[in-house]
Amino acid sequence: TVSSLYLQTELKHGLSLFNRSFRWTWIPAVRWDNYSDIDAQLCPKLGLLVSSGQVSSIALRGNIGRSFRAPSFNDLYWPADAFCRGNPDLKPELGTNIDVGLAFSRSRSGLLQAEVTYFRNDITDLIIWQPGADWKWTPANVGRALISGFENIWTFRLPNNRAYLKIAHTWMKATNETPNSPDKGKRLIYRPDSKLDITAGFRLYTITGNLNYRVVGKRYTTDDNANALAQYRMLNGNVGISFFLANITIDARLQAQNILDESIYILEGYPIPGREFRFSLGFSY
Repeated sequence: TVSSLYLQTELKHGLSLFNRSFRWTWIPAVRWDNYSDIDAQLCPKLGLLVSSGQVSSIALRGNIGRSFRAPSFNDLYWPADAFCRGNPDLKPELGTNIDVGLAFSRSRSGLLQAEVTYFRNDITDLIIWQPGADWKWTPANVGRALISGFENIWTFRLPNNRAYLKIAHTWMKATNETPNSPDKGKRLIYRPDSKLDITAGFRLYTITGNLNYRVVGKRYTTDDNANALAQYRMLNGNVGISFFLANITIDARLQAQNILDESIYILEGYPIPGREFRFSLGFSY
C-alpha cells in the first residue's frame, strides 16, 4: 500500500543585466512517499531556469534534488525459473541528483538548437539486475554508485518540420564506489561510457519518415570488469502515411530494424534479431 503527496510551484521574475533582459524561473518541489513495508521518504527538489531572448535565446538551467525508488514487485518476487529470480531482501534506492545545462537556440527560417548538460547521480543501494554464480539473473543492491557525465544535443529543423537532423552524444562514467568493496572504482555492468544517436527525418504532406543511427560503446558484463561486450552499431528506419477514407483515418507504417544486419548482443548470450521488417496498419473513426 502506497500513500504519496507531491507539491510543486513556479516562481517567475525578470532581471536586467548588461542591457539585456533575463527571465528567472525557480521551481521548488517536494514529494513524500509512504510504503506500508518501507520507511516513509521525503524527496525535495529545486530547479532553476534563466533565459533571455526571443529569436536568439540563451538558457541556463539546473536541478538538484533527492531521489528515492522502491524495488518493484518483479524485483522482489519474480518466480524462480531457468533464467532469473527475484530478491525479496532488496533495499530501496536513495540518491542525490544534480544536473546543470546550457542551451542556445536560434529561430528564423528554421530552428537551430544546441545543448550541453552535466549530470551527476550519487546513489546508495542502486538496484541492478546481474547474473549470479548459477548464471541466473537476479537484482541486487550496489552499496554506493556514482554516475556522472555530459550530454550534448544538436538539432536543426526546417520550417513546419519538413525535415530535421538531431545529433545526441552522451559520455557517462558509472562506477561502483562502495567502501571496502573489491570492485570499488570498477564500471557498473551494462552501462556504456559512450552513446551516439544521429536521427534524420522528413515530412512531405501526409508522409513521414526517419532514419536513426546508433553507436553504443562497450559494456562490461561482470563486476570485476574482466569481460565486456564490444561496441555495436544499429541503423533503424521507418516511413508512414496517413489518409482519410470515408471519415476513417488510416495510418500505415513500414519499419526496418537493424538495417545493416549486424550481429548485436544487448545482453551477453542474448542476440537481437538480424535485419527485420514490420508493417502496421491502424484505423480510427
